[in-house]
Amino acid sequence: MTVHPVNFLQIGLLTLTLFGLVLIWRQREYRMLQVLLGLVTVSMLFNLFEEVGNFRQYYLVTPIFLLGVGPAIYLTIRQLTGTGPTLASAGHFLPMLMALPFTQYTQWVIAAGTLSRVLYALLSVRLILRFHQQLQARRSDAEDLSLNWLAWLIGAFTLLGLLDLLRLNLQPYISMQTNLLGQTAGTTITLLLFAILIYQAVQYISQVQFLHSEPPVELAPESASSADTEAYQVIFQSLGEQLASQHWYRQPRLSLSQLSQLSGLQTRDISRAVNICTGLNFNDYINGLRIEEVRQAIAANPQQNLLTLALQAGFNAKSSFNTAFKKHLGITPSQYKTSLKS
Repeated sequence: MTVHPVNFLQIGLLTLTLFGLVLIWRQREYRMLQVLLGLVTVSMLFNLFEEVGNFRQYYLVTPIFLLGVGPAIYLTIRQLTGTGPTLASAGHFLPMLMALPFTQYTQWVIAAGTLSRVLYALLSVRLILRFHQQLQARRSDAEDLSLNWLAWLIGAFTLLGLLDLLRLNLQPYISMQTNLLGQTAGTTITLLLFAILIYQAVQYISQVQFLHSEPPVELAPESASSADTEAYQVIFQSLGEQLASQHWYRQPRLSLSQLSQLSGLQTRDISRAVNICTGLNFNDYINGLRIEEVRQAIAANPQQNLLTLALQAGFNAKSSFNTAFKKHLGITPSQYKTSLKS
């Protein structure tokens, strides 16, 4: 029995995923994250059996898990964005099970697994982009609820998978030491990525439970007839007058459904009126009102604290304020403040 440093890292990853499972085991909203962590746990167990216990001389199992990680991450993202697992979701794991009798063709299974990870990574990114589009259409705090961190993680997992495929295909041409070094580096990065994923996913789901109870928003059409335009201009004018007098945009987590209740207008009408009359989505429109309030306050008294003004106007954080300010005015708040002094 030979033990390498990479095996201790595999034990570390196994411990991490088991800890994650214990942490979220009783919560249904984490169901697909549980499946993902369970899959990685079983994968690490087989890795240890095959590498330390010489189980691979009887049968090789670990390559099939490459066909399961991609679907598990994709389905986890679906649940994060509000679509829970169904019985049909199990079909995503059929290729993994079907590959079990063919693990003697290791390189082919690994190649198929890598292709699967790339495909599911693309599907996952598309899902995130659609979710962000929905957030922009119905939330004024869309920036705070975005899944950009997850998109970066998916990119890192995919790149890691491609590099690992390269290492595995180069095994006949590189030394054992170089191969183990590559495997050790890959496992270390995987451990770090899963630590980030567990922490961020648990934090995110606990913060956005309210999103799943909100009705979906029908996105505004790209064009409208002249009659529709006139009707929506009236709605938009009414909305603007109410916002100007009531300052509802100062509510940090103002949503389209909340604004509908406050104004007495339908969510669909608000969304279309804003889009047709300004060319903006709900998020950009509300942030524009907030930015204008901050801009006027800075112009009136440049000595005021920017973060205080941002929070008073309805922003949740300095980062989202800076992003929105530069998006609307083309310069940062500090640059705008400096321009008033010159």
